[in-house]
Amino acid sequence: MSIPIFVINMNKSVERWNHIKDCFLFDELTRFEAVEGIPSEDSDIRIDRLKMLPTEIACTQSHINVWQKIVDDDIPMAIILEDDVKPIDDNYSIASVDYSQYLPFDVLFLQVNFGGSCVADDNDNYVCGKGAHAYLITKSGAKKSIEALNPMLLLVDSQWPLAFEHSQMFTSVCKPIKNIKAKVLKNGIIEHSPMARTTTFTTSGDKSWTDGWFKGGYK
Repeated sequence: MSIPIFVINMNKSVERWNHIKDCFLFDELTRFEAVEGIPSEDSDIRIDRLKMLPTEIACTQSHINVWQKIVDDDIPMAIILEDDVKPIDDNYSIASVDYSQYLPFDVLFLQVNFGGSCVADDNDNYVCGKGAHAYLITKSGAKKSIEALNPMLLLVDSQWPLAFEHSQMFTSVCKPIKNIKAKVLKNGIIEHSPMARTTTFTTSGDKSWTDGWFKGGYK
């Protein structure tokens, strides 16, 4: 089975899109348009803007939108990447990896070293960590994830893990749901791209590579 790979990318971030395509030479990437502003008032997801920044809303809504596509298009499973990552080993296709050995799961995290990378127990179950930068998600996982983030109260990296069965994360903002089986690929295959941290890529509107998510690029 061919696993589609969706890359969440803003329309104006052409350089980031071109860069990630160069990093994943053995994979066919599908660009998924990121949200560049706050969703409208009639969104299906209720938003508590007192607790979320505009950039956090946009980032979280982008993940929700790609999950909805997986459900609507009846996609069994898909790999989701944010556009500032690269494969640790660029000599093979990440879509060709045999992920079946980790089944059953709704979500399988693929990343390492994300400033507090996902931590697993002895059975590879997600325990704690952060980062929605690179993961494999099933159709059932996408459906559960949409439900878990309704209402949207926190950034996807923070609210989403509260729904994981083995998660030890906690917050006073929203009640854990714990119905999503999440696992961690201990020997991760995706990492942040060094260019995303050391090089400035000029984009339309004079926004740099790092401006997009964290410095008001969605306003």
